[in-house]
Amino acid sequence: LISLSYDKDNPLSWKAIEAMGHVAKAHVSAQDIEPLRNTIRKLLWSMTDESGGIGWRAAELIGEIIYAEPSLFSDIIPILWSQREEGSFLESVLRSMIKLSNKINLSDYIKINKEELENLLIHENDEIKALAAILISKIKSHIPIPEDIKNIILSVYTRGNIIKLKTSKAEKFL
Repeated sequence: LISLSYDKDNPLSWKAIEAMGHVAKAHVSAQDIEPLRNTIRKLLWSMTDESGGIGWRAAELIGEIIYAEPSLFSDIIPILWSQREEGSFLESVLRSMIKLSNKINLSDYIKINKEELENLLIHENDEIKALAAILISKIKSHIPIPEDIKNIILSVYTRGNIIKLKTSKAEKFL
């Protein structure tokens, strides 16, 4: 699943990430958490310079594992959030946090700095702006979202397909 997740333009990549969530749920149901923790360790390692590789979508894979049962991985959520500091993982981290915000109150696990979110709204990358706007909405922050960001087209995976939606409509699928 990890090797299938690299190409974000390929629907198979998104399906692999989704499948990781199903695998994680099965392990949680069987109370077999250690393989999931080992996978998280490997994914975090793939996000470091020392690994020699690059886990482009590792944060989303980790997010899917955590989503299966956040209380079992509460120690990982701050580590995952910290990966946003590496620019190449920012989009993947934001997507993970958006998904997790559907199940948990993120502020119970991490400190999300208002100024940082405001800065993400003026990021050079439109997808980052759009994802930041969605995260702001999901965590119910009172940061105003500029109108132009609501019209940014964002790739969203739903029902086995990648679709393109305006930010204002994409939120309900993330």
